[in-house]
Amino acid sequence: MDGNILENFFLPEIDKKVNAIAVVGNEWWFSFNQKIVQTKYTTAGIEVQEKIEMGSRVNDLFVDELNNIWVATNNSGIEKISCLNEVFQKIDCKVNRPVFSIEILASHLI
Repeated sequence: MDGNILENFFLPEIDKKVNAIAVVGNEWWFSFNQKIVQTKYTTAGIEVQEKIEMGSRVNDLFVDELNNIWVATNNSGIEKISCLNEVFQKIDCKVNRPVFSIEILASHLI
């Protein structure tokens, strides 16, 4: 890549600062402060599929091998968006403090 901008994407009603990006095939997930925007990349460009308001600032997005989206939040711990029915599930880690990133370990644990 030679540094050219491939696509310019922003929504007027949402802060332009991107906190995290996750990609699943042609679906792109962006977090802007407390909002998550699900998009699809098509030949026409980036198309918004859904906007989700979180109760806390989103620090990181992680996609697991089943295409679940794991959300690290500033005040609400970790939440999971299920790939099967797109519902939120709060993950009880027994610690209710900021989570800044999510990664998979060698033991395949998140």
